[in-house]
Amino acid sequence: MKKYLKVYLRVIIEILISTIFLTLLSHINIINNTIYNYLELISIVLIIYFNSKKIVNKKDDVIPINNLKFSLGIVLFFLVLNIILGNGINFKTIIYFLIIIIVSILSNMKKKV
Repeated sequence: MKKYLKVYLRVIIEILISTIFLTLLSHINIINNTIYNYLELISIVLIIYFNSKKIVNKKDDVIPINNLKFSLGIVLFFLVLNIILGNGINFKTIIYFLIIIIVSILSNMKKKV
C-alpha cells in the first residue's frame, strides 16, 4: 500500500504542476482555450500512462488488476474532488474517467514477454 501511496502522491503533484503550467500559458494568451483543453487531457493521460507503467515494472507479476486498482484510486480521488468543488458529474467527466482507466490498463499490455 505504501508503494501505491507514493505513486498517487507523485501523480497528484505532476498533475498539479502540469495544470498550473498550462493555465499560466493560457492566461498569458500563448495557447487558446481549445488547445488548453486538449493539452490538459493529453498531459494527464501521459502522466497516468507512465506512472502506471512504473507500477508494472516494479511488480514481478504482469496482472492488469494492479493497474485497474491504481486507476480506480485516481478516478475516486478526482470524483471526490469534483463533488467537493461542486462541479458535479456530467457526460464529459465520465468519458474523462473512462479514458484514465483504459490508459492505465493498456499501459500494462505492452510488456515484453
